[in-house]
Amino acid sequence: MEYSEAVPVATTGNGSVIAVEHKAQIEALVDTAHKYPRSIKRFEEEALSMATTDQETASKMFYAVPRGGKMIEGISARLAEIVAVAWGNLRYGSSVIDVSDTHITCRGYCFDLEKNVAAEAEVKVRITKKDGKRYDDDMITVAGNAGCSKAMRNAILKVVPRAYIEKVYNKAKEVAIGKAISLDAQRMQAFEYIKKMGVPEDRILAAINRPSIKDVSVDDIVALRGLATSIKDGELTIEEAFPELDSKDDDVKPKATTSKGAAARTKEKLGIKPEPAPTPKIPARTSDEWSEQYFSLPEDKQKEYEAAFKRGMEDGLSESDSHEAAFGLVTANA
Repeated sequence: MEYSEAVPVATTGNGSVIAVEHKAQIEALVDTAHKYPRSIKRFEEEALSMATTDQETASKMFYAVPRGGKMIEGISARLAEIVAVAWGNLRYGSSVIDVSDTHITCRGYCFDLEKNVAAEAEVKVRITKKDGKRYDDDMITVAGNAGCSKAMRNAILKVVPRAYIEKVYNKAKEVAIGKAISLDAQRMQAFEYIKKMGVPEDRILAAINRPSIKDVSVDDIVALRGLATSIKDGELTIEEAFPELDSKDDDVKPKATTSKGAAARTKEKLGIKPEPAPTPKIPARTSDEWSEQYFSLPEDKQKEYEAAFKRGMEDGLSESDSHEAAFGLVTANA
């Protein structure tokens, strides 16, 4: 798979790298790059604009894959493409360089014409099923395309400094989960999006290790969006992202509930009073936990909280005391 015309290179005896074809073209591109240097400010504006056009686009800017019991997140190939375009003065691309019985090897390259910085990256993609059988030709093509995308992404990320990409990456995640809407709405959007792929709710919950949709956090929603992107980009299959549930698991859950009920009834017969539930700790106003709780409140409750917080600050209370008093007032009137 070629994204742009590759530049064949050769190494001379003293270790320098020179272009053996299109040398005049490359020199012209370098001269143009120096004549019209990039602007970091313009890069940020253009990359943010393209990456956060809408919620659907933003959700494609990151991926998530389960590895070793954890969810690994990262920058997607789609965001790398946007970064390359906005960064400017780059030549980049990828191609399949080897096909064996079990793997495809893809190589990506990126050349910064302005800074004279170049990088290559290789990615191997398995083309055999779990039973060892080789993919058919169509699936090998799909695997090759996915490998080329990843190789190209990795090459671009070696050339464009990560520090400039992080701001775009984090903003895209915020837009993807819709921080301006309630947490319940965020949950419903994420679940409906994945259900359209044919994944039932119990398998979605199992993938993020949550017992119910009400227990799904903002971080879980980011992970689900990332898993969906990984599936669409060919990095994961639906079965890998949302494995089939073991039927034995379904038999265990009801027993756990029954056992808990029996323990409670035994305590009641013995006259043992249940311990009062601990008072929930109010998260700090600047924390992610508080942001999650705040946006899950109805709009009228958000306004009530803000008004109460402002009154507390005007009355001379500290920010922390004003925050706790305002939150207590809102929850008391709920």
